[in-house]
Amino acid sequence: MSAGTEYFYRVISSGDTSEVFSFKTRKAARTALPVILEGPVAQGVGVDRATIFWRTDEVSSSEVEFDTTSTISSREVIRPEPVVDHTVTLTDLSPGTTYYYRVRSTALSRLSVPSEVFHFTTLAVRDTAGPTILEGPAVTVRAVSGFTVGWVTDEISTSEVVYGPPDSLDQSRSVPGLVQRHSVSVSGLRPATRYGFRVRSVDAASNPREGDSFAVTTLADTLVDRTSPRLVSPPSVAGVTHQEATLGWDTDEPANGLVEFGRTAGDLSEVQGEARTYTTNHSVRLTDLSAATTYYYRVSSTDAAGNGPTRNTGDLTFTTRAAPDTISAAITSGPTVVSTTDRTVTLEWRTDELSDSQVDYAAGLDTTASRLRQQVLLPEATTAHRVTLTNLTPDTAYAFRVGSQDLARNPRTFSAGRTSSTLAAPDTIPPDIVGTPTVLEVTASTATLVWTTDEPTGAVVEYGTGDFNAGRVERGALEKSHTVTLTGLLPDTEHRYRITSRDREGNGVTTDPTITIPPARTRLRSVILRFRTARVADTTLPVIVEGPIVQISGNNVVARWVTDELSNSRVVYAKPDDYNRPGFESEVFDARLVTQHTVTMGGLDLGTQYLFRCVSSDAAGNTVRSRDRGRSSKPVDGGGLALQPPGGDGSFVTAPQADRQAPVILSGPTVTGSTSTSLTLEWATDEVSDSFADYGPGERTTSRAEDGTPVTRHRLVLTKLTPGTAYTFKVGSADPSRNGPTLSKKPAVGSTSAEVDVTSPKILGGAAVSYKSDRQATITWLTDETSSSLVEYGAEKAMTQVRSIPDRAKEHQVTLTNLAANTAYTFRAGSLDASSNGPTWSQTLTFTTDPTPDTTPPRIVGDPKVSAATDGAATVEWQTDELSDSAVRFGAAAATLGFNVGSAEAVTAHRVALTNLKPATTYFLRVSSIDRSGNGPTLSPEGGRTVSFTTAAARDTVPPAQVKAVLGLPGSRVALLSWPSSPEADLAGYNVYRGTGDEALRLIASNLPNARFIDEGLTDETTYRYAVTALDRAGNEGPRPDAIALTPSSRNAPTAPAFRGVQGKPLTPTFVVENATSPRNNALTYTFQVSARADFADVAASEAGGKEGNESEEKGLTAWIIPRELTDGGTYYLRVRANDGAFDGPFMSPYTFRADAKALERPGDFNGDLTVDFDDFFLFAQAFGERATEKFTKFDMVKNGEIDFEDFFAFAGAFGKRYDR
Repeated sequence: MSAGTEYFYRVISSGDTSEVFSFKTRKAARTALPVILEGPVAQGVGVDRATIFWRTDEVSSSEVEFDTTSTISSREVIRPEPVVDHTVTLTDLSPGTTYYYRVRSTALSRLSVPSEVFHFTTLAVRDTAGPTILEGPAVTVRAVSGFTVGWVTDEISTSEVVYGPPDSLDQSRSVPGLVQRHSVSVSGLRPATRYGFRVRSVDAASNPREGDSFAVTTLADTLVDRTSPRLVSPPSVAGVTHQEATLGWDTDEPANGLVEFGRTAGDLSEVQGEARTYTTNHSVRLTDLSAATTYYYRVSSTDAAGNGPTRNTGDLTFTTRAAPDTISAAITSGPTVVSTTDRTVTLEWRTDELSDSQVDYAAGLDTTASRLRQQVLLPEATTAHRVTLTNLTPDTAYAFRVGSQDLARNPRTFSAGRTSSTLAAPDTIPPDIVGTPTVLEVTASTATLVWTTDEPTGAVVEYGTGDFNAGRVERGALEKSHTVTLTGLLPDTEHRYRITSRDREGNGVTTDPTITIPPARTRLRSVILRFRTARVADTTLPVIVEGPIVQISGNNVVARWVTDELSNSRVVYAKPDDYNRPGFESEVFDARLVTQHTVTMGGLDLGTQYLFRCVSSDAAGNTVRSRDRGRSSKPVDGGGLALQPPGGDGSFVTAPQADRQAPVILSGPTVTGSTSTSLTLEWATDEVSDSFADYGPGERTTSRAEDGTPVTRHRLVLTKLTPGTAYTFKVGSADPSRNGPTLSKKPAVGSTSAEVDVTSPKILGGAAVSYKSDRQATITWLTDETSSSLVEYGAEKAMTQVRSIPDRAKEHQVTLTNLAANTAYTFRAGSLDASSNGPTWSQTLTFTTDPTPDTTPPRIVGDPKVSAATDGAATVEWQTDELSDSAVRFGAAAATLGFNVGSAEAVTAHRVALTNLKPATTYFLRVSSIDRSGNGPTLSPEGGRTVSFTTAAARDTVPPAQVKAVLGLPGSRVALLSWPSSPEADLAGYNVYRGTGDEALRLIASNLPNARFIDEGLTDETTYRYAVTALDRAGNEGPRPDAIALTPSSRNAPTAPAFRGVQGKPLTPTFVVENATSPRNNALTYTFQVSARADFADVAASEAGGKEGNESEEKGLTAWIIPRELTDGGTYYLRVRANDGAFDGPFMSPYTFRADAKALERPGDFNGDLTVDFDDFFLFAQAFGERATEKFTKFDMVKNGEIDFEDFFAFAGAFGKRYDR
């Protein structure tokens, strides 16, 4: 063939002719060696065999040399066939023996590449366990005549799908070969038909594994797929070296992935990628590149139906590095244990560059590396690592360490050793959704949904404009943080969606609002979820609304920033001489689309200045760079560069020596949210660090929750807890340099709510515009409980846009961006709590953006104040007249303020903690603030002056003063405590103690931030003693005051309502109760709950705060119409209670009923006067003996087709009943 020439071809087989395809020959012969892209790795290791797998960047032969010694001189297996995926099975091995091996691949050019020497150990006894299904099965493609199923197993195994009618799975389809990632397509099916299926895999030792049965419905024949795949994340470049680059992107359906590239925009003649592999997550590794060279590229994807190719728009480039990569991958977070069962442990960690995933482990608590002889190695290159250890022993401790090796084969990086334990019994508890699913990004044709589950689960999203049948997206990967983008939507149209998430054991949770009786092992979190698409396509850049700011930990630096929309994260950095020099800059990239960005730069030189920029691109490819924000490094009054939060000017200096200082816990841990099955813990540290909490009921702390993300504000949600139970917990954090963990000083206590929360959050004082300019506005409000934040807004009166923040808080702040200047906007703010109650909306308000940009710096009111100075810490506080960031530069000499700390969060009340100070030392400081428009910095004190303070000579051992005048109000099964706030300057919170009888007081709540506490789940007619103490930040606890005695009693709360009856539409009935009475004679409100479970663990429908007399015209009655349709034939339970403004009364005894679509709206009331009396009896007598024709249908009370004695007895049961209008 001729060099640099395009050739066309087609394939003819058994009389069938394919479409025409093409390829283009290289312009010059390749002179580089083949590159091993993945592996080698030993798979399917048995007692006498093992399969060696590796992948190369070009077709080449397969050769494995192996021996029982590392010199490798005795045996080899050669497969001459040219392939890119190499699989060689070694046989006739000895049991329980360690073998060493290396692989070699020779290309068509006769150039060959050998690998390093690796090893594996054969099993001592035969493997008898079937493969474990780690992910899926998930239906990845639905078509008119078939479907495709994907799943992942923990070992190489066969791929088979057994399918057929739901009640008879009598057909099968399989794909040859042993793999871990399985994909099987089934074809030849009928359109719009429901089929059942299950997957089956058999490992190399012939052990089978069958999955559970599932169902899928093929598409109608009018829905033939003619739509090209869509890019749902922008093409991005990672893993750039002097000879390679890895490109990644996501599509909304399985498709192939190709990259066309070249040295000019007009000549993209080189092509690499996977033409016959279909996936939604694309990664193409380009090899044989030139150093320090800029390449242009574009990506393309075509689905299995031939739709496409879809290509990105615009010119994209990357530049290879000038020198080889000689730095090992750094583990930037983790490892964390994200899930445990009786047989598995799942670990996650992150690295700063693409690398493989390895776990060494063994039973026991000894973490010595040489003892960890079992190993899992996943060769796929990633920065987000997840490995599941399988076939473990129940109720057993395991030691482990994780490791990763980068693409340049630099030495493997290992974590420190850790331990975790398996559960004693199989997991049968359904997962839960933490908070409420949120739509974070909406365009004219797409919507991106995000939600979090309390354990790794798969994801199914069904959606439509009326029902949920317009589309379905399945994700088999088990994750806790879920992001799903729906595509092909109609513009300016309201859509509904529902979510189902299932864990590895098949336990699930669903938000389905159309069911009221959940399937077995499924938790119901019924909520109506909807969104409206935009009118026009997204062409606006993301806006950085907070940051960037850096946190320095020795030679590790963490950059953080916040954007107004979902976008990826990239930090480009270099020393000043190399900055903006293509090929000499370094970068760290995270492809996840998020709004809160955290990127760790590791392995930097100590005591060295670096320049950096943060880059984020949204799903449409719109890109913002932090340097575009225009922050200045100009000199300011008093000399020196502008005082900004660390990294705010695009530069930082690493620490002069390695970080040896553990994080300092500045506040907490505090319970900020409580439901019947969860507790939300929060605490703050002085530097970014990970988060964990050891917890348990009573005084035991045998369970652990953890999160490896480096943050300064920590939040963990403990789930699957028991209602009305006190839990003891301790929290801890370790920084990126692995200093720590720092543990909370004393065990803390928090209690779950005794009952399911059905009360929506309250907005306190309304919403307000706390800042605005010509392009932005910040909306703030307060709620009485932690809840999410959302703002609906729009120009004039059309509130067609929504900005959502799913993170729960009591103090809410949402910044609206990309607004038009001098334009009136209408908005309202809303919040949903952790139990999905709400949203509660504020009043509808308006504001007008400024006509011109804001150019006025913020004003600092007075000089900063220093409070709570101890021997090692102090707090600096100041006020500004508008939202702005916070920076403090300080030091032991006024002329050299060498330390810089701060926060990028926009506030008016500024509070910055200084830590790791020396005792009995005078420090000098200045503060500064820059507003949302980049005006400033404004410094205080002015004119180069400083504020000084002196740390204490010794540790603070003086406890806070005694809490006095504790007041208590007992209700029924509850007590309300309040007390005057402590005047202590370094107050950390309050502890509450309780006891009964002669028993000693025990801690029941700790670190309370407010001077108020509600104690639930008490026993009526029992006297409880309470005492409250104050805590300071040094851990000192004040003296206990004399205990006060409170006696809860049913007499202190409203009585239980009495059930009066049910009427109205049979599947959306009206429930009527006789009103309760209150000892305080207050106006009452009512809570109604309907559940399919007698214990009311899943509430199908509810209302809290219904006014007395609601929906009823008869005095003394209150009615409630259930807002959703019940399932015909389902059995349900109703309970109702009253609230007098201070306390809830008891629930009435549950009323059990059966939903019957054929039931009469008012049984027995034939004349419509709302009373079943003799007038109705005479009408019934006239109809007796007739058939239930249209005229007599209402008299057929038992629906047996005729009016007979069964109906008479039913009428007698209703005689005397009065209905409410």
